[in-house]
Amino acid sequence: MVAFLEIRLFGGLQIKKNGLPITGFISSKVPALLIYLAFTQRPCQRDALAALLWGEMTETDAKNNLRQALTNLRKLVNSHLIIMRDSVAFNTAVSYTLDTIDFESCLQTSRAQTNQRFVHLAKAAALYQGDLLAGFFVRDAPEFEEWLLAQRVRYRELALHTLHTLTENHLNRGEYGRAIDSATRLLALDAWREEAHCQLMLAMVRSGQRRAALAQYEACCRLLDQELGVAPSSETTALFARIQAADDIPSHNLPPQPTRFVGRTEELAYLQTLLLNPGCHLVTLAGTGGIGKSRLALQAAARAHQQKIFLHGVFFVSLIGVDTEMMLVTAVAQAINLPLSGSLEPTTQLLDYLHDKELLLLLDNFEHLLGEIAWLLQLLHRAPGVMLLVTSRETINIQWEWPVSVEGLTVPPAIESDAATSFTAVQLFIGRAQTIQPNFVLTEETLKAISRICQLVGGMPLALELAASATRNYGCADIADSIAHNLDFLTSRYRDTPPRQRSLRAVFDYSWEQLTAVDQAIFAKLGVFQDGFTIEAADQVAGATSSSLTLLIDKSLLQHQPTGRYQFHETIRQYAVSRLEESGDAAAQAAYHRHAAYFVQMAGQAEATFHGPEQSVWLTRLDAEQNNFHAGLEWSHTKGLIHFFAGISGSLWQYWYIRSRYQEGLEWLTMAFPFLDDIPTQIQSKLLRGAGVFATQLGDYEKAVDLLSQSLALQRQFGGPKEIGLAINSVAVVLQAQGKLSAAIDMYHEGLTI
Repeated sequence: MVAFLEIRLFGGLQIKKNGLPITGFISSKVPALLIYLAFTQRPCQRDALAALLWGEMTETDAKNNLRQALTNLRKLVNSHLIIMRDSVAFNTAVSYTLDTIDFESCLQTSRAQTNQRFVHLAKAAALYQGDLLAGFFVRDAPEFEEWLLAQRVRYRELALHTLHTLTENHLNRGEYGRAIDSATRLLALDAWREEAHCQLMLAMVRSGQRRAALAQYEACCRLLDQELGVAPSSETTALFARIQAADDIPSHNLPPQPTRFVGRTEELAYLQTLLLNPGCHLVTLAGTGGIGKSRLALQAAARAHQQKIFLHGVFFVSLIGVDTEMMLVTAVAQAINLPLSGSLEPTTQLLDYLHDKELLLLLDNFEHLLGEIAWLLQLLHRAPGVMLLVTSRETINIQWEWPVSVEGLTVPPAIESDAATSFTAVQLFIGRAQTIQPNFVLTEETLKAISRICQLVGGMPLALELAASATRNYGCADIADSIAHNLDFLTSRYRDTPPRQRSLRAVFDYSWEQLTAVDQAIFAKLGVFQDGFTIEAADQVAGATSSSLTLLIDKSLLQHQPTGRYQFHETIRQYAVSRLEESGDAAAQAAYHRHAAYFVQMAGQAEATFHGPEQSVWLTRLDAEQNNFHAGLEWSHTKGLIHFFAGISGSLWQYWYIRSRYQEGLEWLTMAFPFLDDIPTQIQSKLLRGAGVFATQLGDYEKAVDLLSQSLALQRQFGGPKEIGLAINSVAVVLQAQGKLSAAIDMYHEGLTI
């Protein structure tokens, strides 16, 4: 039986035959000779071998020592050598293993098999146990030592590159424990490698070890200073600053979800790879309304938060009711809790804040803002560490974009499928039905009907939830039959069908038909609210009661948020609006009128609290109602109801001021100026003063003086001492800012005399 020879060179020398260490070498030059022959794997001339290991001797003595070494090797590994008169070679035909050959083979395979690249790189890293022939020394053989040093350096560089690549891959895959292991090994080989220190810092902070990451930076600084007398690079220092600025637990504002997430395993895995990919900055989840884009995005964002992928947090930005760049900037600033203040443009303030941050922004329902691509591009250029996860009914179509098409959940291919419950659409329906009906029984016939429902709605999650909500009163077969009657609407491609209704109208119609006439009217009127409402607002605007709202929740037409507010899915709200419009223009305009009147009243109530103990409570309430105020302002302005428009804007200007929304406030207020003559004097004065204050904050002092002077003139005619004093003070502040100190002092003196 031919012996199996095992040679290990990394980390020291090990030579085994049939699993047992070989002993009996007459000198260290004998294993060195075997190593060289096995390593080169080619015939070597005897003269060359003698010079390699005994070059310090005479030619005769060198050849004599070579013959003795070969005799020693014959006794130990004869079958693994081919010894000729003038040459010697290692016999590669006999069973053996050599770790350097295996190492290089893994590297070559990783380059050839790109789909398994990192598997083979990991094998190569495992083979590299330390420097080539670490601790092995041959005396009086300078040529061999020179050859060994060159090979040692070469393999060390290959190992360093392999470990760096593996560490980067582990970081990109969120495998932070493995990244720490490989980065630590890398630093053990090259302690001065700054890039490896950075990799280790990132792996530590993303695995929840922020303090360890900061300590690693300090260790890097000490090492570089003591050994090389240099400071860390700007890249390393910047990373340290990012980690230092991050919290131990990255912040988020992700809203809690009332139901369990079902399916989408492959989509979530793919999204994770995109969110971890340093070359990806914009991911768009595109699909029809109700397909589950928002829920999928929220789940991916929640996972990113749990895995601490983004040092500075994960933030959800609802874009419902957001129609302009200014409103978009405000919405993002609100989400990340950034106060906008000073005379700088809000966009500039936001971009300045984000430019060095590493965070995820989930921009939900972007389709109506496709005209704001310039702002999006500006954000992508200025803030390279910000990842945008966007949901939209359309792709954005810019080069930065990584589009992801969101389809329905998986559906059984046939109604009578034995494995129906393995499909995620069926799982979602059953889960929701069992929540609504704890005694919901899953029979063979029921499962067939559920499979049919899933097929009819194409696995659309929202449609499935709405259909499941009907199980309280109807059997699954009846539900499937009812949906089938309107299937043409579900798949309609008619151009005169509104886009938001092309795939869900049948399901919505079915839910609509289960409501009484009274509840239908309430549901339709509630559509006028933007981004949710309170029970008080629902009562005032739509005549809704707690029981009627509960009924809509039970039918999955409405959601009750943990904050106490009620909210429609945007697609359902659009359906409610369409039903309201079908009820006639008079009924629709009456609902919008009640909506605007309610928010005029709320704005007036809030105005009285801006300088009192209830300020904080009211600011929070107004924050939640911003989109409703915007809707009321836009509707009343469009309809020429200037008293409503002026009532809201005149009362809210101090709120916009407190929230530092100077540009937004100025835009709303100036929309009322063409109608000032039709507005009561006191409200005129408020509008002018508010606009003047905003102009002051934005640095337009000439405009500010003009507006504030007009407001003061009105107050001198019709106002009381307090109102006149405030108006005088506002003018004086602007004059002082202009450097007109004498005029400002005169105004201040006048104010003190009132």
